Amino acid sequence: MLDRGGGDRLGAENAKTRVDCFDKLNILSIVNRIKVITAIWLIGVSSSPLFGYLGSFEQNDGYHTPNIVTGYQNENDTGVIPSAGIAGDVSFYRQNLPSNGFISWVPNSAYPTTSNDPSHGPDVTRYNAGQFGVTSGGPGGVGVDIADDSGLWRAVAGGRLVEDAGAPFYSGSTTLERDHIIGWRYTGARTGSNVLDVLAGEGDLIYDYSFDSRDLAGYAPNATGSHEVSMSFWFCPTDFDDTYGDNVFGLAVRDNLGQSLIEFGYTGDNRVQYRVGNSSLWQTTSHVAGASGWSNAIVEVNTLTNVTSFSLRAWNDGGSFLGTQTAILSDVAIGVEAGSLDTLRWSAKGGVFDNDTLDRADKNTFDDFEFTVTPVPEPGSALLMAMGGLLALRRKRR
Repeated sequence: MLDRGGGDRLGAENAKTRVDCFDKLNILSIVNRIKVITAIWLIGVSSSPLFGYLGSFEQNDGYHTPNIVTGYQNENDTGVIPSAGIAGDVSFYRQNLPSNGFISWVPNSAYPTTSNDPSHGPDVTRYNAGQFGVTSGGPGGVGVDIADDSGLWRAVAGGRLVEDAGAPFYSGSTTLERDHIIGWRYTGARTGSNVLDVLAGEGDLIYDYSFDSRDLAGYAPNATGSHEVSMSFWFCPTDFDDTYGDNVFGLAVRDNLGQSLIEFGYTGDNRVQYRVGNSSLWQTTSHVAGASGWSNAIVEVNTLTNVTSFSLRAWNDGGSFLGTQTAILSDVAIGVEAGSLDTLRWSAKGGVFDNDTLDRADKNTFDDFEFTVTPVPEPGSALLMAMGGLLALRRKRR
């Protein structure tokens, strides 16, 4: 006689074994699908960067040079941005004569002159530089006088502050005594008619530029955590300071915590340099950027993985050609936990470099900045999203 109870138990155990095996197969299938979906999702995200644009320093990028836009009228019809007479701003006497009244920046017939000078715009900290024009979704409009240092640009040391120290009179008398960062109408511009000119004639210069969403493809700067940001720009140094072998210029990418993530630079004899993280030591490469053409630097920062990369195409003066792109750094650890991108810090050595020679930087010129912003998903977030999608799919099939 059959033991129905035992048979039932055996059948139940066999059924349970089949269910367990089925569940294990399902789990393996789910894991494999998660891997595939996650990989596809990551590829989709990483292959869809958004492009930002700091600019080429033209009028439409928000950088003013006189005599370029109608509508500005002053006593000389030169197109200088009129002074708004803002309390606290430093003013100078026009032509150093009190009877001529004040202007909010250095007067004509002095250096750096902005009245009667068709090529030199006012210092970028004195007006709304980078905040007008129509390029890259800009608001339009024109340059206007603002409270010094209240815009995207701020003078930290030197530059305009050196000029302002002598107000209301100005004592400079030669081009080598100019201290500024300006939009400069330059016949050798890489594109368009303007470049950014960084000149520290009498003392060391440090300026900060604050990123905005126009630079970063619509991203607010504080939203660039967990992103890879690539900055491409073109630069042209000078041969005037070739006998000086130490650093004369630096451009640092800084985060909202005040940390330097990577800094690009070069020496007086135009050898390209870099330093990573908060290191104070410049690393000098064998690459020389020629002074008769434009060189291209590309700096990348990943704020999720805390690594940086740097590559270069250097202009060759001897052969008059642009070299091939060369990787100098590739995914090197920054050494700090990066925050969101916040500031570009510009620094230039000023004054006479050597006691026995008149050796100083005659110009540091820049053009055509462009940013690429790519979201970098955290692995845990990608996995959770993929699992959520599969679970929803399984419920639907049931």
